[in-house]
Amino acid sequence: AQAEDRIDDILMLYTIVQGKAARAFGPDWVQKDYETILAKHAKLAKEQYPSLSPRVRRIIEFYTRGLLDYLKENPSTKPEWAPMPRPYHVVALYRAFIWDLPWGQARGDLKRTGSHVSEGRGANQWVVSSSRSAEGGAIALIDPPLTWTPANRFYESHFHGGDINFYGFSIVGTPLMVLGHTDIFSIAATTGGPDCADIYEEQINQNNQYKYDGAWLNIQKEDVEIEVRTQSGIVKEKHTIERTHHGPIIKRMPDRAFVVKTAYDQQVGFVDQLLDILLSTNIGDFLNALSANQLLPQNIMYADIYGNSFYLRAGRVPIRSLDYDWNQPFPGWTSKTEWQ
Repeated sequence: AQAEDRIDDILMLYTIVQGKAARAFGPDWVQKDYETILAKHAKLAKEQYPSLSPRVRRIIEFYTRGLLDYLKENPSTKPEWAPMPRPYHVVALYRAFIWDLPWGQARGDLKRTGSHVSEGRGANQWVVSSSRSAEGGAIALIDPPLTWTPANRFYESHFHGGDINFYGFSIVGTPLMVLGHTDIFSIAATTGGPDCADIYEEQINQNNQYKYDGAWLNIQKEDVEIEVRTQSGIVKEKHTIERTHHGPIIKRMPDRAFVVKTAYDQQVGFVDQLLDILLSTNIGDFLNALSANQLLPQNIMYADIYGNSFYLRAGRVPIRSLDYDWNQPFPGWTSKTEWQ
């Protein structure tokens, strides 16, 4: 059904999360490709795909097989720039969706140095417990008013098979829902979770080194090529990604650099957690599923047929030193600021 309704959006998103949007759509996408490659969405998704649970991999592979079958039967729906769907594309898309919010949090910290901060998100939710509703059942409102982009235009569907019976909304291009309800519980999520990302300010020198605990360490460099569609054809632009052990450099000045670090830098397990949530049969199962701690920073709201309602401000929260102001860039040249 997703392929019949929105195959163009699915293929567009798979192109974006691979860092190949400029090749498909032109120069306006070069910066997006650079940030996507910097975040390593496709690389980590492909490398860590075998670590996902067998059942999750099976669901993803059946899903991508459906997309491939649709494209085989309807070849005219596939643009020449579009990739053939692969299972790791689904994982990369989940990861990219999660990354966006902590990335924005970090850039919010960087704004205090005069840099750009990305636009935020907003949403609403509420729950009425069964004991307070005239119908005698829980009532839940899920209202995520997001920007009108393909990833944020969620796809409504019913996932039914075996012990899964979930009605709700998924990111188009993925099989598992993130908002909705089963016969037992509902789950809603809104933006507003804890701070899960920081900016390290590094001292650097002319030898492309950064200072750490009194020593000068080499900045890691990675040269990448971004293909760009132009009127005269596809051209390649060379870019360099620089990293310290804290993470990638996103702003550089003559004697200092600013590095972003998020609690999701190496994570791809969101899809495993989603399946565990969907399979929950009571609040205990639900809380156990949340303990995997793969959700992006969100306000999670739950209600079930047993009269339980629950709220959690979820997110992977670093354990930080209390000696620094973590709402702005802080010293990267000392081990005292390392996350614990």
